[in-house]
Amino acid sequence: MANPMRLTGTFTAIVTPFTPDGESVDAGALDTLVEDQIQGGVSGLVPCGTTGESPTLTDEEQAFVIKRVVAKAKGRVPVLAGTGSFSTKKTKLASKAAMEAGADGVMIVMPYYNKPSQDGMREHVISVAKAVGEDCPIVLYNIPGRTAVEIAPETLAKLESARAELTRAELDKISATRPILVWHRSCPNASSRRRRRAPSSPRPRSCCSDRCGSTPSTPPICPGSPAGCSPRPGS
Repeated sequence: MANPMRLTGTFTAIVTPFTPDGESVDAGALDTLVEDQIQGGVSGLVPCGTTGESPTLTDEEQAFVIKRVVAKAKGRVPVLAGTGSFSTKKTKLASKAAMEAGADGVMIVMPYYNKPSQDGMREHVISVAKAVGEDCPIVLYNIPGRTAVEIAPETLAKLESARAELTRAELDKISATRPILVWHRSCPNASSRRRRRAPSSPRPRSCCSDRCGSTPSTPPICPGSPAGCSPRPGS
């Protein structure tokens, strides 16, 4: 684990490469992708976000990818694992598994399809924060174009207020020292993607606004947020 995790620079949301038949993760291609990103100078890696097609991964595949990326990174850059889903229980289990695999933090997308209320999203975040270990930073991923819900600034304010109701151990997980960040992108160049092989020489991604001219409609809570966008929104 690369501690402490600094949410600055470029965090690349990496794809999950598969074998030609699409039946299993291509471990060799994943290793190459991770190494090329690090050699390219990225600040961190984000495996198993929706760019990594997390909704189509089995629990075993997700755990394998995160563990493999952590092992290949060898502490040279932090690993922020995508663990969110529309299920609070599954998100908590996946987040715990990611930290056990050595991730430096987790990124949770707001629950999609269910269209939870603002209170529901707040309770979702607090429940995950209570479930993971004290040393687990949580990044909130807000992308209403994909989830059909958007966490409101007022809800973030309520999360801030909720800190006072938590124990000291729980507080560490959603405090300024363990930052929660809203990482919001809204890119019009979105399209569905299928399982694919990693490119032979993957390049670090640049900010989404550099490609499509879009800009985040909600600024990050934490200054110096990662710019690790992929060409298409999802992670």
